[in-house]
Amino acid sequence: MRTLIVGAGISGLACADALAGWGQDVEVYEASGRAGGRMETATVADCRVEVGANFLSSTYRVIPRMAERLGVALRPIRARAGIIVDSQAVTYVPNGFAMVRAGVMGWREAAQAGWQLARQFPRLAKANPADPAQWADIDVPADAWCSGRFGRAFTNAVIGSSFRGYYFQGLAQTSASAALAMVSYGSRPFTTLTANPGLEAIPRALAAGLSIHYEAPVVRVERDRTGGALVLANGTVVEGDRIVLAVPAPAAASLVADPSPLETQLLSTPYSSGLLVVLACRRRLTERELGGAYGLLASPSQAGPIAALCVASRAGHAAPGADAVTVMFDGEAAERLISQGEPDADVVTRAVAALCELAPTLQEAVDGEASRVVRIPAAMPTCRVGRVGRVRRYRVEHRGPVILAGDYLAFPWSDSAALTGLWAANCVRVSGGRD
Repeated sequence: MRTLIVGAGISGLACADALAGWGQDVEVYEASGRAGGRMETATVADCRVEVGANFLSSTYRVIPRMAERLGVALRPIRARAGIIVDSQAVTYVPNGFAMVRAGVMGWREAAQAGWQLARQFPRLAKANPADPAQWADIDVPADAWCSGRFGRAFTNAVIGSSFRGYYFQGLAQTSASAALAMVSYGSRPFTTLTANPGLEAIPRALAAGLSIHYEAPVVRVERDRTGGALVLANGTVVEGDRIVLAVPAPAAASLVADPSPLETQLLSTPYSSGLLVVLACRRRLTERELGGAYGLLASPSQAGPIAALCVASRAGHAAPGADAVTVMFDGEAAERLISQGEPDADVVTRAVAALCELAPTLQEAVDGEASRVVRIPAAMPTCRVGRVGRVRRYRVEHRGPVILAGDYLAFPWSDSAALTGLWAANCVRVSGGRD
């Protein structure tokens, strides 16, 4: 059986890697000139910075195992973290009641959250946080569900700030299934991880052993009862027994003709926008600046457009005598500024102002001309109420030669996207796509 995979992001690579490991005939077609998708490492001011996924968690279940098998060494990032509240950076080492000691929440609020987490622990320990189908029974609005159980302070400081900072989304339209799945990663001791020379080392290692056609954009996917074909931009037609669509939903939707009602719903998944500004610094940040933390998340109650910050030197990726601070705008601000076509210079000015509000001493250190603006119109799939149920239905009801994979069948974190690729590979291997 010949399988054609559209997209060399982490989902497509995971799928192709699994199939190749089982001895299957598999080829990948990638529109760009590189593998990894939004798992991308760039160089700014001689510092290596992540302009997609910013770290991995040691409690992830898919990608760290791949990295170990591929010989990509993962190492911890500085443990100190923080949250932006009232335009102040409050930092701490995550453990126990760290947020209480840092003044982010009170003892009573922390005790309530701890008690509820203890009640949820059997589920948190058992269910896979990368698999949306295992959390579909709590597919209700996250803000009310989390606040009613964990309290408003914990919901804002931990869950809300994470969704705002990591995924550029709010909890108002998010499903509680995604919120609790994310909490499960932190329900046991964990370490944030990176790789040298950056996280892109993982997809590069995956790609090295695969047959990948770069700069080969697909413009149409054709399917019949027993097989399918890819039509490339240059007019070439490539036939296969199975086709896996492992690209974001907007791209996949443009390729599929006559989708089923369920496919249409999945391919219509909304995305949050990403706007990142990597500010080049002429010196290393001192320990006092931004509280010595690698990353800062903005509380949902924090006024302003900034969702998160991270510091290259504190991930071990800065050049001697230099540094880089990545400023990430929240989803609403990113969408507005991208749609308005805000010039790079103006976006950099906004980012510098936001950074210097937290660390005024950096004003003279930032080199605006060497900085970089990254726009990602479809950055992260949203997980609105109803989607996890549709994902579970699709896995049960899927028939035919075209198999949907990619982040719109996942939670908005990289480990979950990789899992969709493994599911698609298993679908090819075990059932052959079941006509």
